[in-house]
This record gives sequence, C-alpha cells and structure tokens, in this order.
Amino acid sequence: AEDLINARAILERLSQREDRNVLVLRRLAEICERIGDHETSAMYRKSIFRLEPVKSNEESLILALQRAGMFEEAEGMILTHVGPETPAAEILQM
Repeated sequence: AEDLINARAILERLSQREDRNVLVLRRLAEICERIGDHETSAMYRKSIFRLEPVKSNEESLILALQRAGMFEEAEGMILTHVGPETPAAEILQM
C-alpha cells in the first residue's frame, strides 16, 4: 500500500505540470481505485473523458461514478444514450 501512496504522490505532482497527460491521469485513477479513494478516481476519470471523449473512457467514468456512490451522475450519463426507441436489452448492456 505504501508503494501505491508514493506512486500517487509522484504522479499527482507530475499531473500538476502536465494536466492534459491522459496516461498520467489514467494511472492516477487506477491507483486511487486500488486504494479505495473512489471519489478521486472518478474525478480523474472525468478529466480523462473530457480530454478523450470516447466510449471506453465514458464506460470507465460511469463505473467510477457508481463505485464512488455518485449514482445520479452515472445515471444521467447513461440516460443521454437512451431514447424511447432504445430496446431494453441494449439499456441493460450499458
């Protein structure tokens, strides 16, 4: 656990200088998740999704929001893809 905390501190300093470095943000999100800091992990996932708004990053963000207990925000993101014509099976896969 101490190694993760040290790595987090190093990466956080680096992210202050390189705030658009998706690789650094992704590693920070992963470390925060592993040590149980789900809210901070979700914050980093939001930054990643803003920089690279692709489906895989969106899915990671939704999961991070759910782990952090931010269910309304996660639901809002899911509902942006759901319309009245969306089949129930597709909704369940989101």
